[in-house]
Amino acid sequence: MLAAAVPQPFSSKIHQGCATGPPSAAPHTAQPFNCVSWTLPEERFVAELQRTAYSSGVALLRDLGVNVPLANIKRLFDRIYTNPAIIDRLNALYPKRGIFKDAALRGETTIMNTVIDRKVPFDLSHARMMALAQDPETISELGPDFQPVLEFFRTVEQDMIPRLNRVNSFLAGIDLSPFHMDKNYNYRCIDYFPVECEAGHSSLLPRCGEHRDYGTFTLIFQDQIGGLECKLGDTWIPVPAGEVVLMWGWCSSIVSNDRIKAALHRVVAAPTSHGQGQGQVRVVPRRTTAVFFVAPDTTAPLRPVLKAPGEPCNYDLGLMESLTVAQFKNVIGKKWRRREGSDLDPEEDVGDRFASQDQAVEYYLRGGI
Repeated sequence: MLAAAVPQPFSSKIHQGCATGPPSAAPHTAQPFNCVSWTLPEERFVAELQRTAYSSGVALLRDLGVNVPLANIKRLFDRIYTNPAIIDRLNALYPKRGIFKDAALRGETTIMNTVIDRKVPFDLSHARMMALAQDPETISELGPDFQPVLEFFRTVEQDMIPRLNRVNSFLAGIDLSPFHMDKNYNYRCIDYFPVECEAGHSSLLPRCGEHRDYGTFTLIFQDQIGGLECKLGDTWIPVPAGEVVLMWGWCSSIVSNDRIKAALHRVVAAPTSHGQGQGQVRVVPRRTTAVFFVAPDTTAPLRPVLKAPGEPCNYDLGLMESLTVAQFKNVIGKKWRRREGSDLDPEEDVGDRFASQDQAVEYYLRGGI
C-alpha cells in the first residue's frame, strides 16, 4: 500500500451551494447537489469533492470546457437502427456480453423475473474496442459520427480521469493508483428511446432501474431531457438536466469503509402530454447520455482501509479475505446485466436471492443476512 503518497487533509473553508467562485464570493442558492467548478484551485477542488463524496456521493461538475457530441451519438444510434445487420455484427464481435444491447427494442419486458430497462446501451470497454478494431468493415459501417464520439471519450480519459483518480486516492485514504493500472474503463452511449402510452397508463416501464454503480466513480454527460434521480435520505431528488454528473460507486465506498457514499440512482420517465380526454397520449421524449465508468483492476483486492486505530469496520473481513474486484462484480453484476437483457444464464447465484444490490452486499460482504 502506498498511503504515504496521499496528501494531507485540506482546511479550506467551504461555503454552501455551488463551488464556482473564490472563497470570498457570495454563496449561490443552496441546492441538494453540490456543483463544483473544474477550474477551482486544487486544494479547494479536493475539499469540495470530499464534502460531496462523504455526504451524498453526487456532484455536478461545471466549467469543463469540453463539447459533448450528443448530436453525433443520436445520429450514430439512428444509423444503427436503420441497419440491424450492424447490431448482429457488433454483438458477434463480443458474444460474452454484447456491445449493442437492444433487448428493449425487441419488445422484451422481463428476463429471469427482472424488468428490462427501456434503454439501449452501446458499450465500448477496452475488450470490446480491441474486438472492434479487428473488423474495420464494421467500423466503416458505423459512419462518420463514430470517430467524434471516440475522440470525446479519449479526451475525457486523458484530461479528466487522472485528476479525479488523484482526488479519489485522497478521499479513500490510500493511494489507489496501483489498483487502476489496467485502465478498467468503459465508454457507454445510451439511447433512451421515446415511448408513447395512453394517459393514465400505470405500467410504464422504468428507463433505468435503481442501482449503485459497482466501480470507483462514474461521469454522466446528459442532454436537456430530465429523468435522472438520486436518492438522498428517503427521498428521490431529480438531477437537473444538462448537468455533468460525478457519482461514486461501490468500490470507492467499500475501500473507504463507507466514508465515500455510493450513490443510489435511477432514470424515470419525464412525460409530456398531447391531446385531450380519452385520446390523450403521454410521450416520454428521447434522452441521450454519454457515460464514462471507472473501476479498479479486476484482479485488485477489495477490502476497506481503516484510517484510525479503533475505527469500526463496516464489513466482514473474514468474508472478504480473498475477495477481488472481479468476484464482487460477478455478485452484483447479474442484476444489471439482466436489466439490460445481456445475461441469459438461468443458474441461480447469490445475487439472485435478493431483491436489490444492497441486500446482496449486506449478505456477501457484511454477513448481515
